[in-house]
Amino acid sequence: MKIKKLTNGKLSTNTYIIFGKDKNAAIIDPAEDTNRIIQEVEDLDLNILYIINTHCHPDHVSGNKAIYEKYSCSLLAHEKEVSRLEDKTNHLSMYLGIKGNQPTIDHFIKDGDFIEIGEIKLKVIETPGHTEGSISLYEEKSKVLFSGDTLFQRSVGRTDLPGGNVQVLLESLHKLFALPDNVDVYPGHSNNTTIGFEKENNPFAKRLG
Repeated sequence: MKIKKLTNGKLSTNTYIIFGKDKNAAIIDPAEDTNRIIQEVEDLDLNILYIINTHCHPDHVSGNKAIYEKYSCSLLAHEKEVSRLEDKTNHLSMYLGIKGNQPTIDHFIKDGDFIEIGEIKLKVIETPGHTEGSISLYEEKSKVLFSGDTLFQRSVGRTDLPGGNVQVLLESLHKLFALPDNVDVYPGHSNNTTIGFEKENNPFAKRLG
């Protein structure tokens, strides 16, 4: 699996383009600078099969519409994120320029599902706490985790927004920390990390005992 990371948009959201040798690809959390995303896709000559939203806060979905219409791909997210995806009235949506007529979710994904992108096989792990329907995506062969806003380098996603719950988030961290230490973590913001590093250095890991 090859990964192209684009730190993108007003809130420095990490958008990921993932693909294999067959050029089949998915875009995880497209932020609003869609011209940059599309240019990368065209330069790499990729076949976009899916947009995958790890959760539906505006900074992670602001590029959905342009990508969806450009590539006629399917949009995947958790069912509990529907109301958040459809809400265009909050201040952050307006700040990021999100307008009406956004694409709706084509396929709901849940814990234990597998998303096949050519040779890539992503396992869906439900990791609520930042939002009710937050998910992470694990590629076992490559030992890669896309953690959305659940797990960051030395931190976690905030829980003081609607749908956030710190105790639930800690339970999600416990689930992620069961993965091998050498798993590379690609978060929704900031720098990459590993499961092993976070188990030793993340202050929220200390709360798990």
